[in-house]
Amino acid sequence: MAVVYVNNKPVDIGNEKLNAIQAALKGGVFIPHYCWHPELTVVASCRMCLVEVGDRKPDGTAAMQPKVVPGCQTPVKDGSVIVTDSEKAKAAQAGTLESLLLNHPLDCPVCDKAGEMQFARF
Repeated sequence: MAVVYVNNKPVDIGNEKLNAIQAALKGGVFIPHYCWHPELTVVASCRMCLVEVGDRKPDGTAAMQPKVVPGCQTPVKDGSVIVTDSEKAKAAQAGTLESLLLNHPLDCPVCDKAGEMQFARF
């Protein structure tokens, strides 16, 4: 039985091979993502799923990686720590969304809203 910690909450992932997005969803936490889908290969091109990750030490503390990483591309294992609600993770996700919106073409072939879409705020 493998356990990962999502925002300090233990989540049993069993023997499944999951990435950080899937493990968080299993624990009831949604990580925003744009390019990831479970049936497709991972490209991690949009960077919407940036999260903090690390490993839980035997004394209960966490050794976190210094930079945020894409959750879709990050496999989890027993003792993995995923933080989605820190200021660092939220700022990275918000910055990515801002960049995507700033660079969105006004002549988008998908819709006719000319860049005036309504998006959920972080």
